[in-house]
Parts: sequence; C-alpha cells; structure tokens
Amino acid sequence: MAEFEVNGIQYRSKKLPVMRQVRLMKRIAPLAGRSQNEMGVAISEMPDELTDFIIAECLGSCEREIPNGNGWAKIWNKQANQPMFDDIELEQLGKIVFAVIQDNFSAFLPGSA
Repeated sequence: MAEFEVNGIQYRSKKLPVMRQVRLMKRIAPLAGRSQNEMGVAISEMPDELTDFIIAECLGSCEREIPNGNGWAKIWNKQANQPMFDDIELEQLGKIVFAVIQDNFSAFLPGSA
C-alpha cells in the first residue's frame, strides 16, 4: 500500500493483484522510456478504451482520506466510469495514476528503488 498527497489531499492505493498488474503493464508499455513530449504523443495516439482501462485500474485501487479523521472513501465509481469526487480533474487524475503506476511497477521504472 502506498500513501501519497495530491493538492493537499491524502490518498492511498493498494497493490493490484498480479494478473491485473500484468494487464496494466501491457497497456502502459508503449509509454516506457519516452520523454514527456514523446509520452504526450503516445497517449494521444492510444485508443480511448486503452486510456479508460489505465485510469479505471489505477483510480479503482485508490481511496482518499475523509476530512476530520472520518476514514477513507473510494475515489472511483466503477458503474459510472468516473471519479467519485468533482475536484479530481485532469491534473489530479494524472498525479494519482502516476503514483499508482510507481507503486506497482517501481522495480521496472528507471531511478526507482
């Protein structure tokens, strides 16, 4: 489990089961080793179904802390295929997805322990 902060909000993600890790790895492989500009091009060329899968897998493994110590809440609505919170916009979504990918694939990422 990894805990991280995005825009002042605490999040945590659990490790994906190994077969879901494999499926996610297959889908993010085209992004590996690319510069930020090249990665933007690769993402723009991905079919919508592929980006939807990556986002759903990553956000589906996350919860965020409820203010005042009231526990944690899931951040992904699987049925609606969208975040549960209106303040999760593109910037926050990208940071959350990246944190989940780092947690699940740190052994494969350059510069990770």
